[in-house]
Amino acid sequence: MTWSIEVLHRDGAALQRILIADPADNEPRTVRIGRALDNDLIVDDAHCAAHHAEIVISGDAATLSAVATVNGIIAPNGKAVRALALDNDKPFKLGHTSIRVRCDRWPLAPELPLQTRPVWPLALLLLGLVFAHESWDIWLKDVGSQRPEYLYTLAGVSAGLGAWSSVYTLFGRLVSGTQRFFHHLAIACTGFLSGIVLLYLLDVLAFASSWLWPIQIHQPVVVVVGAATVRAHLRLADPRHWPGLRYAVALVAALAIVVPIAQQWMSHSRWSPIESTGILKHPALRLAPPVSIDDIAKRQLELKNRTDALKAKQEDGDGDVYYPDNPG
Repeated sequence: MTWSIEVLHRDGAALQRILIADPADNEPRTVRIGRALDNDLIVDDAHCAAHHAEIVISGDAATLSAVATVNGIIAPNGKAVRALALDNDKPFKLGHTSIRVRCDRWPLAPELPLQTRPVWPLALLLLGLVFAHESWDIWLKDVGSQRPEYLYTLAGVSAGLGAWSSVYTLFGRLVSGTQRFFHHLAIACTGFLSGIVLLYLLDVLAFASSWLWPIQIHQPVVVVVGAATVRAHLRLADPRHWPGLRYAVALVAALAIVVPIAQQWMSHSRWSPIESTGILKHPALRLAPPVSIDDIAKRQLELKNRTDALKAKQEDGDGDVYYPDNPG
């Protein structure tokens, strides 16, 4: 039986490894770990003690115990302990140093297949769909007063998506040694198109049902789609350490949703700046019952009366009127 004790890089690669074979007399074997030079495994970590811990190997079992340290042992679940039974190859930490123990009798994870299908055709297809949407949007907004700037717009979109993908490609190259530009380009295009589709569906729902809330949640939906896209980029670039980044992305996304809503409430005493939909779709999509002209006029009169009463109530001593939608 052979044991291996490895010091790991943050990406999981072994920086240092010592092999321990079964002794001839079958006596337990002790491996000492710490910063002192008389240890079997020397770690250069200021948060490790001179004689930090020791591993006792007996047969097919191993036990890790803290010796003379105030920091103890950080178990794979992140909790500080004084002793740990080693029955798998999950890394633990001594100070800031990740260490993994392996045994030749423990099962190995199956071999991962190499990706043989190229990703660049899918990435270019998704980029083409982005171009198609932007071209369609420019064509719809063309009023004939001047020639539409298709090339400038498409070049800007291409440069933006390319730069966005390049940043995560560089990040992946630095932290995990992999560079997957077309993977990140496919993720970026997917996030962009997903946001467009979701916003379109919300607009259709608002038009079909005469509901206001699908328009009011536009900004949170955009933030959530953006956060999911960033999470996918980070998980691809740094697959071994993405859970911590996941929580950071979730926190930033929550702030991006809560802060504008809170500011809107503080400024105008309402949660959303949207007051009317202003969305026109094909009449066949309309599901809400029609409203008569008399009902529309009655609602407008009621709204005017409420607005006049509010303005009169907020009129200051100098006769000035404070408008909530236009402070100052």
